[in-house]
Amino acid sequence: QGWRFDFSDVLRTFLVCQYGRWTEYKATDKTGLRRYLYGRIDNIVELEK
Repeated sequence: QGWRFDFSDVLRTFLVCQYGRWTEYKATDKTGLRRYLYGRIDNIVELEK
């Protein structure tokens, strides 16, 4: 039971390189993503839809 919402229209997709590994994240913007992640961030690249 509960609610389920689809936020995919609001979230953007980013590739983040941390410690030599690339990982895909969904976030509203780069600032929010940086606040969420811990540790060294080498690069953040936004992917187009």
